[in-house]
Amino acid sequence: EVLAPSRTRLDVTDDAAVAAVFEDFQPTAVFNCAAFHNVEVCEREEDQAFAVNARAVKRLAARCSDAKLVHLSTNYVFDGTAAEPYGEDALPNPRSIYAISKLAGEHAALAYAPGALVVRTDYAKEQPQNVAKFLAVYLRAWKWLNAHQAEGIAMMKKFYEQGGVS
Repeated sequence: EVLAPSRTRLDVTDDAAVAAVFEDFQPTAVFNCAAFHNVEVCEREEDQAFAVNARAVKRLAARCSDAKLVHLSTNYVFDGTAAEPYGEDALPNPRSIYAISKLAGEHAALAYAPGALVVRTDYAKEQPQNVAKFLAVYLRAWKWLNAHQAEGIAMMKKFYEQGGVS
């Protein structure tokens, strides 16, 4: 069963509302797609940017003791000056309140949800139907990896040893 409340049905900054959803639904996997992502508005509304993109993530992650958390972040945590695609070990260099708040959310997800996965993408520019497709692919990958963990790790290792994506 999948629960995907809209922001009008679940305000992620309302800790009591989030707690009620966890109590009622008892999720085994949580895909956090919530974001305050209008970059220009984030510059003017710093408190709201950090409330949604960092503090809410911390509280959500803390509730994931019995659930795997997949937190969607952004490529904006980088400054965009690299000539090559950014690798997983690249150091972030956020250049806006939006990017700084999203990076803080990444740290919160990883610190408060054991085994959390942070996915950096440019999904904020995408249309909602593309985000849904993106999440469906990740959900299928998550299910497959849980069922075939050792095989999946071996495949990814081979993929990266052969040069990954170019």
